[in-house]
Amino acid sequence: MQRVSLRTLVLMVELLLAIIALQYITLAGPAQADAVWLASEGIAPVSAPAVDINSPMIL
Repeated sequence: MQRVSLRTLVLMVELLLAIIALQYITLAGPAQADAVWLASEGIAPVSAPAVDINSPMIL
């Protein structure tokens, strides 16, 4: 088995530490979301899905 040079070993350890640090450092805060009603009169009615003639569920 080949021996690894000290320089390569140091670079690999630095890379490992950089990856671990990036896993725990948050670059951006969490997004804030609120419910927004687009319709002015409340919830818009949801229409039933269209029936597909080629659907295997239709008997």
